[in-house]
Amino acid sequence: MRSNIQEVMDRYRRPEPRSQKEAAYVAIKRKILSGRVRPGEWLAESAEAEALGIGRTPVREALIELEHENLVKIAPRKGVLVAPISVEDIRDVYEMREVLDCLAVRLAVGRVPEDELSSFEDLFRELLNHPSYEPAEDLLEVDRAFHDLVMRCSGNRWLMDIAGLLLDRSQLIRVISHKHPGRMEESWHEHLGLIEAIRGNDAAAAERWALVHVANARESVIQSIMP
Repeated sequence: MRSNIQEVMDRYRRPEPRSQKEAAYVAIKRKILSGRVRPGEWLAESAEAEALGIGRTPVREALIELEHENLVKIAPRKGVLVAPISVEDIRDVYEMREVLDCLAVRLAVGRVPEDELSSFEDLFRELLNHPSYEPAEDLLEVDRAFHDLVMRCSGNRWLMDIAGLLLDRSQLIRVISHKHPGRMEESWHEHLGLIEAIRGNDAAAAERWALVHVANARESVIQSIMP
């Protein structure tokens, strides 16, 4: 099972970092989006530099870039705070995703290669047969790879850039709720419905599946944080 997930991840993995700053950016961003450090927790620049075996300057530059993406907040003389999440933030992000995800799938219909659809379809069906699969970090990366594929096949680079920031924010939000009972399995079913619609060149059905997916993701997050 892990080899199937790894095969998909290897296919969509980012190129190797070309500089120490880029290596720090990738490593810290992955740490944040995987939930190894959670919203509202602190990062220490010196500790990150030591863990990566590099100087503090490239780490500082990476953190500044992550702050521009609203994933961290740099507090002078205090440290670096992973961006906290509020209910209003959740609603704002998912409202935007309702619009952009629907646009992306509408544009992507007829443009996603069949081998890409089949690869993800096989993986999602296998995941449904292994609902207790761990680690969650792998599952989040598979989900992101699928969304990135759809965004890329939309052919709109502005949509890819803006939606990419929203997907990062969504993933940060999701680390506080990925244990919500049954949500991952529900998500795989939604992705399979979207794949079927894209394969059938049915843009209306693809938009409906995208909307259902975003709405269900939003509600599961809100339910998981509400008292």
